[in-house]
Amino acid sequence: MSSARLSGRLLVLLAAAAVSGCGPVELPTAEPDRSTPAAAPEVVDYTLITECGTVISQPGKYRLEKDIICGSFWPEGLVDALRIEANHVVVDFNGHHIAEGSSNSVGNGIRIGGFEDWISVTDVTLRGPGFVEGFQTDGIIVYNGSNHVTITKLIIQGNVDNGIIVGGSDVTVHDNVIRGSEYCGVEGWGSSMRFLYNHIGPEGAAPGRPLDCGIHIFGSETAGATGVEVRGNQIDAATGLSMEADGGLVTSNQIHGSSIALWIRGHGNRIVANKFSNDGFDPPHVTPADIVDDSGCGANFYKENWFTTALPACVQVPRTGL
Repeated sequence: MSSARLSGRLLVLLAAAAVSGCGPVELPTAEPDRSTPAAAPEVVDYTLITECGTVISQPGKYRLEKDIICGSFWPEGLVDALRIEANHVVVDFNGHHIAEGSSNSVGNGIRIGGFEDWISVTDVTLRGPGFVEGFQTDGIIVYNGSNHVTITKLIIQGNVDNGIIVGGSDVTVHDNVIRGSEYCGVEGWGSSMRFLYNHIGPEGAAPGRPLDCGIHIFGSETAGATGVEVRGNQIDAATGLSMEADGGLVTSNQIHGSSIALWIRGHGNRIVANKFSNDGFDPPHVTPADIVDDSGCGANFYKENWFTTALPACVQVPRTGL
């Protein structure tokens, strides 16, 4: 059919529609695109960390650009491979290492805040994957007064003294591997400390240097630490978990001690659904014990734990088959 004949027929149809009272015929139009436009990818502006001895003094997000190996000669006066002296800081390890690289110095890995100059900071996150390793003193130190600190998804290994020292408050240490230190995987004497789903053990330690304690929580001279939560950890050390605490929660852990799995002093702590084991004994005690509660009968609450022996015997409410 020719275009002229098609146009004529269309005019006839329009006229017929008008005569019949149907009104004008509206030709279909394309539907508007109502789909939500794709969001632009988030652009995070990181400041790169490229050398040993970096001091972070401004808030922001920081990222390791490469492995930071301090080497055998540290600058004069340097005691920390990385120091954080600002609030609201995120350090993304980006899969890299912070390492001493030599046995000739006495440095720490990372210091958050500072005792000597009374610097306290808030809202700091160390985020892996990444490594803090080989320091002659401590891997990571959170100094007194610092708070709201998170340490997560790191491998903290081969640091001679301790893996992590926590002296602040509202500190969360979760999903880390902490191994190969001489003294403790974690030492803490702050408040509102949470140790969650970490693997703590002696692997990688120098021969004859077993891990002395997995997690050691201090109290003050007059009271235990408060707001302590120890959950879901796997610990293997001479003393797996030792704590001076009041009102804390210890749950869903697997803790092995070559001498004692759990040593505790305090009141109102809940010890629930853990597995404790040991293969030796602590010399001051006459018999081997998985649990030693120095607070006496009734001071703390035990439920659904698996263990063999405890001192005093009143805490023995073992449940097998965990």
